[in-house]
Amino acid sequence: MTPASRLDHEPPILAGCTRSELFTAGGVSFAVWTPLGVALAIFMPAWILGVAAALAGAVATVALILGAYRGFKRGRPEGWHLQQAGRLLALRGLRLGLVVHVGPWSGGRGL
Repeated sequence: MTPASRLDHEPPILAGCTRSELFTAGGVSFAVWTPLGVALAIFMPAWILGVAAALAGAVATVALILGAYRGFKRGRPEGWHLQQAGRLLALRGLRLGLVVHVGPWSGGRGL
């Protein structure tokens, strides 16, 4: 029997990363390498070499992103990296419902 706490989140499927993290890395890699592959295909004598170089670059980029992401997540609680990303965005001015407050909190009432 699987404990309920293990069913509440996505399981890791590749290099300690979840399906959504893998798709995000693949999307970023695709967005970067597609224009580069088209440019390489135009300027190379055999267009298939440009496509092959873009495919190899995309796979290498996904592997590098997943390796960096695994190191970033190691030893941290579940969802910590998402909270840190939200905190970074909030500190940069993009507030997505995260309260970032430095200093003492007040309950709004005096004693």
